[in-house]
Amino acid sequence: NIYYEDDSWTLSNAWNLMVNGVDNDLIFLDQEGVFTGQLFGKLYFYSIGSFMSVFGWTKSNAFLFNSGLIMMTAFIWHKILKQLDFSKSTINLLPLILPIFPPVFFAAHTGRTDAFTFCLMSIGILLFIRKHYVLACVIAVLAIETHIMGVVTLFYYAAYFLSQQSELKI
Repeated sequence: NIYYEDDSWTLSNAWNLMVNGVDNDLIFLDQEGVFTGQLFGKLYFYSIGSFMSVFGWTKSNAFLFNSGLIMMTAFIWHKILKQLDFSKSTINLLPLILPIFPPVFFAAHTGRTDAFTFCLMSIGILLFIRKHYVLACVIAVLAIETHIMGVVTLFYYAAYFLSQQSELKI
C-alpha cells in the first residue's frame, strides 16, 4: 500500500514529539527554512504517543490504536443514529458494517491521523445534535487541529442545523 509511507512520517513525528520533545517535521520540511514546526496533529501525536509509550513503538500497535478508535466511532454512530431516530435496523446494522467500509477500514489499518479525526468528528456531531454546542465546537476545533479534513465537521453541523429549521421545510 503506497500510503503506508505516510505511516512512517506520522509515527516519526509522534516519536520526535513524545520522546525527543521536537515538534519539527524532520522528514519533509527544510530544516534551514523559516518555519519547520508542526501546525496540525499534535493532539494525535500526544494521544498515540502516550499509547505507544505504554505498549511499544511498533507499527502494529499504531494499527491497534487506530482500530480501537474506529470501533469506538462505530459505537458513537450507533448513538447518533438513535438520537436522529433512524430505523432500528439501520441503528443496529450500520455500526456493525461501518468498520469494513473501505475508507474506514483503511483508516483503521494505518498509522495516520484519519481514524482519530473521524472519531473526533463523530463525537462532535453527537454533541451537536444533543445541543451541547460549545463543547461540539471545541471538539470541531480539535478535529481540525488533528487533520485539516476535520473542517468537514462544521459542514455536518450546518447540515443538521438547516434540517431542523421548520421555515425551510416545504
